[in-house]
Amino acid sequence: MLSLHSVSGDPLGDDRAHWPRRQARERLPANDHSSTYCFPLQILPRTTPTIAFLGITVLESVVDIVIVGLLLNSFEDGFVQSVLKRDVKSVLPVYLGLFVLAHVFQLVLAIDALSAKNTIQIMGLCIFNTLFLTYACIQIVEIKSLITDNTLSVLVWFIPGMIALTELVYFCTLLPIYREFGWTVYKRIGADRAIKKMFMWYQVFICIIKFDIFLFIAFSLQLVLLVLRQSAAERWLTVAALPISLFLLGLGYASVRYEHRLLWWSFIVGALAGAAYFVWKLFRIYEFRSTDYKLIYKSLTVFAAFCLAALIWTCTTAYICYHRFGRGLKQAMARSAGTADDKLENGRYMLESANNSRMSMD
Repeated sequence: MLSLHSVSGDPLGDDRAHWPRRQARERLPANDHSSTYCFPLQILPRTTPTIAFLGITVLESVVDIVIVGLLLNSFEDGFVQSVLKRDVKSVLPVYLGLFVLAHVFQLVLAIDALSAKNTIQIMGLCIFNTLFLTYACIQIVEIKSLITDNTLSVLVWFIPGMIALTELVYFCTLLPIYREFGWTVYKRIGADRAIKKMFMWYQVFICIIKFDIFLFIAFSLQLVLLVLRQSAAERWLTVAALPISLFLLGLGYASVRYEHRLLWWSFIVGALAGAAYFVWKLFRIYEFRSTDYKLIYKSLTVFAAFCLAALIWTCTTAYICYHRFGRGLKQAMARSAGTADDKLENGRYMLESANNSRMSMD
C-alpha cells in the first residue's frame, strides 16, 4: 500500500509542519495583544468604562489627599509631634492619616481589579467607596470646629463631594465593566457553568482577603498610636498581630489558589485564633473604654467589629472554596495562565495524535 508519507505532493504536508504554532496561535484570544506591550502598559485600561473607572479613582485620590495634606499641615505642632503626644489632639491626625491610607489602598485595588478583570473586586470597591463617603461626612462634622482657616473650611467639603462623584461614576460603569469582564472570564475559563461558579467564589475569597489587609492595618495602627497604656505583653501582642495576620492571609490565598488541603487547615486554625483575638479585644476595649481606650473607644470598636465580621466571612468563603477542590478550577486557571511553551506542547501533542491517526490509515 502506498503510504501517505511518500506522496511528495501531499497538500497537507507543509501545513502539518506548522500545526504546533497554529495551535498556539488559535488558543490565544483574537483580541489579546497584551504580549505586545511592556508591563506598565499591560495594566492600563483600554476601554471607555475601565478608563472612566480608573480615571475617577485617580482624581478622587489626588484631590482628597491634597486637601487632607493641607489640613495636616495646618497643625501647629506638626503631624508626627501631634501623634506622639497621645492626647486628644493626636486623634485627628491619625484619622486623617488613615483616610490617606484608605485612598492609596482604594487606588491600588482599582488598578489590580482592572488588570485582573475581577468583577467581584469592582463591586467591592463600590461598597468600600460608599462606606468611605459615610466616614468622610462624619469626620468633617467632627473636625469643622477645629479648622480656623476659611479656605480650608470650604475646601474640606470637596472631600465628600469628590467621593460622591466617584460613587456615581462607579455605578454608571459597573454594568459595562461587568459585561466586558464576563466575556474575558468566558475566554479564560470556558463555558462550563460549574467552573464559572467556582471561579466566582474564588474571586470573592481573594477580594475579601484584600479588604482584610486594610482593616487589619487600620486597626493595628490605632492600637499602637492612640492607646494610652498597655502592658508589655499586650503591646508585644499588638505589634505581632499584624505581621502574623498578613502571613495567615497569604497562607489562605496559597491554599485556595493551589488547592492545598494542609495549608487550608493551617489557615483555618490561624483564622479562628484571629477571631478569638478580636473578640478578646472587643471585651478589652469595652472594659477600659473610660481609661486606656477613651481616645478611640468608638472608632476602635467599629474597626474591631468589622475585622471580626470580615474574618468570619473569609472563613466562610474559604470553606465554600475548599469543598470545590479537585473539581477542575485549578486546571482551568492553569490553562488560562499557561505560557507560550505550554501552548506549543499542546500543539505537539495534537500533531502526534494526528500522526498516529494517519499511520493507522496506512
